[in-house]
Amino acid sequence: MSYKYTKNEEYLDLAKRAANYFIANVEENDYIPLADFRAPEEPREIDTTAAIIAASGLIELIRFILALEQPMYKQAAVNILKKIGNEYVNTDNETMGIVTHGSVNYVKDKADEKPIIYADYFYVEALLKLLGKNLEVW
Repeated sequence: MSYKYTKNEEYLDLAKRAANYFIANVEENDYIPLADFRAPEEPREIDTTAAIIAASGLIELIRFILALEQPMYKQAAVNILKKIGNEYVNTDNETMGIVTHGSVNYVKDKADEKPIIYADYFYVEALLKLLGKNLEVW
């Protein structure tokens, strides 16, 4: 978003480096990040909120990079959204929220996994972006 409004190439380069780091780390965990990249493998605590926000950002990044760079970022975003849609969409009518297993707080090797409203927002935003219906709220 910083590049979008400033056209400062340093921001775009930084966004790509951050995206590359994120993708490299989530590929190892089937596209859903652990609540902390440095967390121990057990107990396995995930953060779907971080995944969804990143997916939306990856799709946004595609708008500003060369065509030959776009497939990697788009495929990572699609993989994240497919994983969320297949495994982490709320089917419990008693619990509010669309997406489950968001992590609000990670303290002492324990995440607080639950639906989070901004995860729902970014999930819808990312899906709309993939459909070519960009929201311009930022």
